[in-house]
Amino acid sequence: MEYFFNHKDLLIRVGDSLGYSPAQRIQNKNRMLKRVESATSEPNYGQQIAENIGICSLSREPLNLLMWAHYAKNHTGFVVEFSIPQTGISSDKEANDYMLKWLFPFKVVYSSNKPIINPLDSQEVNMERQFLVKGGDWEYEEEERVIDYTRLWYSYFR
Repeated sequence: MEYFFNHKDLLIRVGDSLGYSPAQRIQNKNRMLKRVESATSEPNYGQQIAENIGICSLSREPLNLLMWAHYAKNHTGFVVEFSIPQTGISSDKEANDYMLKWLFPFKVVYSSNKPIINPLDSQEVNMERQFLVKGGDWEYEEEERVIDYTRLWYSYFR
């Protein structure tokens, strides 16, 4: 299932968030798309993405002592448990709507090789490489990440 938005969906959502009428969305379409094209062609594109996106890191392993030592202020923190309801999602549009309304975690992929961001690859693939790949030494964390893509796209289309 595809969890990223196509340009049409993004233009509609960003236009709605900016308070644009359908006519204003059409009028501003080229300007919004040019901003995205301009931003993605800059050499520091990856850094710009990282500065305009929100990430919440979660773990499926609440009892691992290393997790407590690394992230819970040397064993003095606390655990908050989240339950993710079954959604019964049957289409990409429903999945995208669900992701905008609720926190939705993606499993981190652990790899011994650093991911390579290639501008010729799809944006979805590069975003997964940038935000969902982590060194294999961290596999004990069983990490999942909630990623605020809406804020990222909003900053580029505006």
